[in-house]
Amino acid sequence: MIPYFIKADSTEIQLGHDGYGIWRGSSPANITIFPRTIGGIIKPSYAIEKTITLHAYMIPPTDTTRTRVEYFFHQINEEIGAAEGSIRISGNTYEHVYTSGISPDFYITSDFIRYTIDFTVGNQDTNGEYAQKSVPDLYDLGRGRKLKFTTKMLDETERTFQFWHNVDNIRALEVDVSVQESGKDGKAGKIIRAGGFERISCQCWFTTFDENTRQTIEAYLFNMINGPLGQVGTFVVDAPGENTYNNCFLESVSMGEQLFRGATYELSFLTPLQC
Repeated sequence: MIPYFIKADSTEIQLGHDGYGIWRGSSPANITIFPRTIGGIIKPSYAIEKTITLHAYMIPPTDTTRTRVEYFFHQINEEIGAAEGSIRISGNTYEHVYTSGISPDFYITSDFIRYTIDFTVGNQDTNGEYAQKSVPDLYDLGRGRKLKFTTKMLDETERTFQFWHNVDNIRALEVDVSVQESGKDGKAGKIIRAGGFERISCQCWFTTFDENTRQTIEAYLFNMINGPLGQVGTFVVDAPGENTYNNCFLESVSMGEQLFRGATYELSFLTPLQC
């Protein structure tokens, strides 16, 4: 599908002959720790960075010169570099976007021009309602380990987001340990420990009905980033049995580069130790 940038005055600028989007999002937690105690208090900061990178290409006329290629990038820089608008990628439209960078690929060929455009994505919600896009080509599988994450949103509603279709978790330990300077009496320095958190990295994948569902793939990642990202909640992995993780903060979502029949993605949660 042809990607477009739409300015506030409804002017449409073609960004390539084809392209696809890669979503990433992150949010810092507000963390309170206390001396000589384990664990801590995690609260949302509600500062959520949402970015989408357009991987695009253009097929130039056969008589295109290198000078024209260079002018093409200059023209895109001028047209969208300082503009706020919306973008349409893979059939999905996202409002209030800002161009943060354009990177041409220096692979030299006369057959195509390849490049990436980075966008920072602003507020997508309307009247306090969290924007979510339709994902009709997503379907359940009889295998894998699905994950559900239940949070209480800003509008006080409790919502559960389903992460499909397989999740593998790695739980890393992070503790703030410092060594206090020793006194003049020659005694050893005192070790002080504060806080204690687990960072849970989830390697995930999901699949769709067929290879022509890039719209669903990107919409599903958008729904993660514009929904549970930056929230504290409880997540449950459903197999084998039910493994429950309480007081988890979803701090990042990162999408893989797969193009067809699904995608891989990575989640990062932060949770305090309970001991």
